[in-house]
Amino acid sequence: MNARLLTILLLIIPAAWGYGDAMRINSAANMSTGPALHLDYGSQSSLSNPVDCFMYFVPLTSLTSLAVTTEPGTTFSADITSWETKQQGNTIRVQCDFQITGNGVYCASYCPQEMIQGQLANKPNAKEVTKLLEWIRLDGPCLGRIEGIGKIINDNIQMESIEVSFNRNDSRSPVEVSIYDVPLKAGEFLFENRKNCLVARVNSLTFKQEENGTPRMSVEIASLKKQKGKEGIFSRLTAIIANAFLTSTPIAETGNEALMDFGTALYKKQPVFKFPYASNVKTGQLSRL
Repeated sequence: MNARLLTILLLIIPAAWGYGDAMRINSAANMSTGPALHLDYGSQSSLSNPVDCFMYFVPLTSLTSLAVTTEPGTTFSADITSWETKQQGNTIRVQCDFQITGNGVYCASYCPQEMIQGQLANKPNAKEVTKLLEWIRLDGPCLGRIEGIGKIINDNIQMESIEVSFNRNDSRSPVEVSIYDVPLKAGEFLFENRKNCLVARVNSLTFKQEENGTPRMSVEIASLKKQKGKEGIFSRLTAIIANAFLTSTPIAETGNEALMDFGTALYKKQPVFKFPYASNVKTGQLSRL
């Protein structure tokens, strides 16, 4: 493995999801009513939420515009299937299992122009922009878990971190992300010239706010491979190495706040949770060039 590929493998995820603070499309000023999740917390749940409703935190945490699509015939639905809370002193914990059933493909595709321009805002003289996020995709049923940790302060719940895992009981996560680099050619950065395209299978996402107030997300991956490569022992070993070096990345404030509020709603066992509106979701497919 050459030095450049090793660098990409080790650093790919944190730089891809959020390229910095250059763009924060999801601002508090844009918050209005988004979709509502209906929750009954039972193993025999009769409620069913469309997968794009359950995965609404994806556009909410994004720092760029994106298009959310499902393939024709997609039948995914999501439900909370268990509920457990613990309290020690003023520290609280809530743990809820969820399942996504059905078949099809859910995909959120990120605007390449905004990805490129966001990185160039911090590196205006760059000859290449690297580790850009192309899409996040769910393409199969999922056994997952949501775990929130927080504190009770003056009788108010204050969530501090939310972890969303997609591989409960060591099941195979159906969530993948695609990442790529774009070199400068003929004075332009074009998506059509992308290279070093890689795909990572995501086990979990953890959201929290740093002491300086910056919301960030950490990622744990199960495998990492070339986009047209096969997933096997090497891709899993590569992920083990990468996980040891991954660092957290900035996300949109609105998305982080929504996830903390979601954790509070789960702790209180609320029957409905309404997301804020994600103003960065575009209808139809984004231009890829």
